[in-house]
Amino acid sequence: MIARGLLVATILAAAAVAHADVAAIVPAADVRKATIVGTNGEVYRGDGKGAFVRTQQGGVAATVTAAGSSGGAVVALAGGVVYKHADNGWSAIRLAQKTRAVMSGGSRSVAAVGRQIVALDQDVKGEAVKLASASSAVLKLGAGKAIVFQTASGLFRVDGKKVKPLKGTPRQVSSIVNDRWATVDKGALSLDSGRVTTWPADVTITATGATATNELAAVGSVRGGGLALVVVSGTKLDRSVITGLADGTPVAVTIDADGRALVALADGRFALRTGSTWSVASVTDAVPAPRPGSPPAVSPQ
Repeated sequence: MIARGLLVATILAAAAVAHADVAAIVPAADVRKATIVGTNGEVYRGDGKGAFVRTQQGGVAATVTAAGSSGGAVVALAGGVVYKHADNGWSAIRLAQKTRAVMSGGSRSVAAVGRQIVALDQDVKGEAVKLASASSAVLKLGAGKAIVFQTASGLFRVDGKKVKPLKGTPRQVSSIVNDRWATVDKGALSLDSGRVTTWPADVTITATGATATNELAAVGSVRGGGLALVVVSGTKLDRSVITGLADGTPVAVTIDADGRALVALADGRFALRTGSTWSVASVTDAVPAPRPGSPPAVSPQ
């Protein structure tokens, strides 16, 4: 009887490790309470102790390409549609779409549909509140206290209701991280100064994110093996080795105000730094057995 119990416990423990494809991290004041989002809309909540656990069935019917926070809720972009997560799963946010939406990730998510930039945590009669209008279609955007977006004409900043071009910056960037940072082919672009800090020559950056102290965090694979965390502050670059990870593809990174860091890999593993120590584990499932119910969330027709 004892042997049988041990066998069952072993099977359950093995089944708890989720073989998930990860898309993004939604930051939190303590990275141990952040949320890791899978490409199919799986939601792994941080328990505050170093584990990230999925306790709820459900997902979305398209591939998640970005995730973030809006009004305290987790939101995600999948198939050009923005979804909001709640206790009963995902639901599409009504954006009066005639084209695919784009969305900023990170600690403040906003969206754009064509020329219109909208809030995801405010609505009037079910319609998202418009924050600003661009002169042409918004291609990328990022947000912090302000909003920065890119059109075919270049980069612009929204402060309140005013839209102004970002002088001294390139017309096109690889990504917009928030209102302070963007990336270009070879490095990190400060949107305040227009200066580019070049990535280390032997590191291939695959993920970036803003830190809680307005720096830029980046993660990539090192030529010859291993992964590195790079933090850019002004034009100063700090680099450290992520111990315990010899390989993998980083897809997201966040660092909180106390210096704790969380790096998510595409295969469901994550690395957590507290103090100077890294620990490595995988996201886990603790989902009840599926019951008949609604299918994955889809965009409204």
